[in-house]
Amino acid sequence: MSGIVLRATTWNNGPINSFVCVHPNGEEISIHETADSEVRRISTRTHFENIQTATYSPRDFGIVAVGQLDGVAHITDMIDGASGSAVSLKPKQLRPCNSVAISSNGSLLSVGYDKARQDHSVQIWDIRHASSRGISAQPMSQFFPNEGVVSTEFIQHEQEALLAGGYKFLRELDLRSETVSLQVATRCTSGIQKDPYDPNIFTSSGEDGTLAFWDRRKLHNTGAGSVTTEYPLLSFSRLIPTSSSCLRLSSVRPGEFSTLFSGELIRRWQTGSRLCSRSVDTHEDNELFVASVVDVTTTYDRVVSYDYAPRQDTDFGVDIICMRQSGTIFRMSLHEPAQAIRWSCFNDITLASSEGMYTRTGAIESTALAHAQDSMLDEVADKASELEDIPATSRTIVEHAPDSATDALILDDACTLMRYRTIKGYSTDAGSNIAILEELKPNDSGLRNVWKWLAINNSNVFNGTMKTDGVDLAYEGVLGIWIGIDALKSQHRLHQAFLEQEYFIEAARVIISKREPGIGVKVKSAKETQRRLCLVVAGWDFGIEELHQKLERLVELGWHEKAAGWAVFHGDVARAVEILASSPSQETRVIGAAIAGYLQSDSSSGTSVWRDQCRRMASELQNPYLRVIFAFVADNDWWDVLSETALPLRERLGVALRFLPDHDLDMFLDRVSKTVIARGEIEGLVLTGITPTGMDLLQSYVDRTADVQTASLLCSYGCPRFFVDKRANAWIDAYRTVLNSWGAFSVRAQFDVARTKLSKSLFPSSSSKGLVPRQVYLQCTRCHRPIANDTRCLHCHAQFPHCSICLLSLGASAPEDDSFTVPIQTADMNKDHSEFQNWFSYCLTCNHGMHAGHAEHWFSKHFVCAIPDCSCRCNSR
Repeated sequence: MSGIVLRATTWNNGPINSFVCVHPNGEEISIHETADSEVRRISTRTHFENIQTATYSPRDFGIVAVGQLDGVAHITDMIDGASGSAVSLKPKQLRPCNSVAISSNGSLLSVGYDKARQDHSVQIWDIRHASSRGISAQPMSQFFPNEGVVSTEFIQHEQEALLAGGYKFLRELDLRSETVSLQVATRCTSGIQKDPYDPNIFTSSGEDGTLAFWDRRKLHNTGAGSVTTEYPLLSFSRLIPTSSSCLRLSSVRPGEFSTLFSGELIRRWQTGSRLCSRSVDTHEDNELFVASVVDVTTTYDRVVSYDYAPRQDTDFGVDIICMRQSGTIFRMSLHEPAQAIRWSCFNDITLASSEGMYTRTGAIESTALAHAQDSMLDEVADKASELEDIPATSRTIVEHAPDSATDALILDDACTLMRYRTIKGYSTDAGSNIAILEELKPNDSGLRNVWKWLAINNSNVFNGTMKTDGVDLAYEGVLGIWIGIDALKSQHRLHQAFLEQEYFIEAARVIISKREPGIGVKVKSAKETQRRLCLVVAGWDFGIEELHQKLERLVELGWHEKAAGWAVFHGDVARAVEILASSPSQETRVIGAAIAGYLQSDSSSGTSVWRDQCRRMASELQNPYLRVIFAFVADNDWWDVLSETALPLRERLGVALRFLPDHDLDMFLDRVSKTVIARGEIEGLVLTGITPTGMDLLQSYVDRTADVQTASLLCSYGCPRFFVDKRANAWIDAYRTVLNSWGAFSVRAQFDVARTKLSKSLFPSSSSKGLVPRQVYLQCTRCHRPIANDTRCLHCHAQFPHCSICLLSLGASAPEDDSFTVPIQTADMNKDHSEFQNWFSYCLTCNHGMHAGHAEHWFSKHFVCAIPDCSCRCNSR
């Protein structure tokens, strides 16, 4: 015997819960009660021998029945009876008593025995009429002669129905007719337990540890003597370690059961149900499944039995009452796992479980985002002009640097990063975004290079050099220009009357003619016009003088390696040597001398030695520009430059467009485009452009980073101006929602305005469809026409209403000093407050108005309107 703990659920008295406990030595039975965090013993009965099984009366408090190894079943009153007094029920032939059960009305006792000749294995006793000595009492019903029974259990609320498990069959007995109403062939016949929450559900187990869940409603009644082969609702093969292991169906939480492993681990299983079929003619069936599994380590080891108990400090908490091998009882609380986890837009995390909800505030303090707009944009825009595809490692973070490992982790969170960017003024302004990204994310050079490419394209678009009659190539990528008309037909970039490749080539020539001559293409090509236009789109169409200026600018900034690399990319290796020689770094000057020595070598054997050394150094240097310089000088192969993925894609595209033959360029563009789209490399937009193909790239980027902010801003340049894509609408809606959740309504409004401006197309047929409509209109009350920034209506020349204080038109600025009131603008007021004081302010009751600053000062001292004979209390409306 290994000890028993049973919760007497029908004995509960308010917060007090009762438990029937059998000592592991099998000689003592006791009742324990739990109140608060204590477990106290209230009654004990001894002088038993080898108790094998025990149960309690669902109706009568304190009535307990036990079955012994010798087959004797004892019924004792643990509360009122004298110590040692009990009713004893003995079988004809002594053999182990395997099971005892009491009906829900407390009148019947079932006893299950091992197999014996000339005796029945299931005996039903009417314990209300048993004599006090238990000698003359006879069972009222008997079943299964010459057959063993390992477990019995009365069906809840049906005291005339009994479940019995034999060695091969699981049966349901009807005690009124003393017949078998159901017989199922199964090996899971031991340890029958009924579900405390569903009288139709019960469990049984097999000798190999298999556990089965049954539903009585799905076990068909075939009559006496018939055997069915029904399947359980849910079965677990070899779940229970040994036949003596403790298994419990939770009396605290529906759908939960648990079992004991190795005396120190309780594994909890939470089940659920779902509809597995629907039919008009049949009932809906529920299919049982496992929802979760949780392991709990007991407070002390060598636990032999346990049962559930409700926790007192929470409505849905769970405790466990455990018995150790020594017979000691202890109580332990189960810390429930979170059933739901949610993050807020402010990085707050909320956990919900049966114990309640817990919210932890995020690491970022709440910021008034509405004020982080124009002033920040002006500040970062001044820095943007200084940046030219600068390697990210050469810059430092100005502010918002992580102060700890936790801050660094938080900064990598997508929502946190988007909020930081919003505070700094991240928007559709490409120039300011370059500086913002350099501050907040110095390692994300790919994203910064995309905004640099957009800044170059914005300049071309605003100058009108990317469109001509019938063609608008704004924000088109290198790949679309190279493919030609076939890549543009799915977009609103061409007038419907012009859909021929020849017209597209002619339009490309017109666009190129608007620009100053560049260095040009160094290889013969059948698509020379498209190559030159691709160089324009990539921002790599430098003239000789412009290239010299950029190289000098890079040298002034101290980026000699990059300047030398650009010189090599344009075929001027000698200029690269000069730039390296002017570097203040001795190592860089030595590298320049090595390249110069190689160029001046005339010996074939010497050249071979130099070539080998260049190859070796190309593989060992850390700077990517120095690596490609040595690789190119050694082999004179432009593929060495194109295969260096550490270089910005825009620079590699410039080299490919200038030096690769048409066939090689086709292969390079196709390979790189597939790679950047598959990997979600945002820099690939230089190749794809803001096009439907670019949307595929942005989708991969969002899948990888969850950065809907950048995706929304970038796709606004092309959608819905040139095409319509549902993914863009989804990203934009998500971004607008998160801005609203932060309270950044002004930022969201500016975003909507910027999208509307970007949606204006060359062709009226592709209107800004689906954008946010205008929500506020300013119109004249006389002619109902729009009003402008003036003191009178430009259409009917009606004067704007006058301020009730200064008598000036509300379209004019409020005077800084007047005789009617104290100056409304003082030195300590900030710019935003000063601008607010010039706004209109109207009373919707009396229709009198004044400047907002005048209204603020007037109603700080008065209650009624400033207009004589007007008694309206404007400020209290």
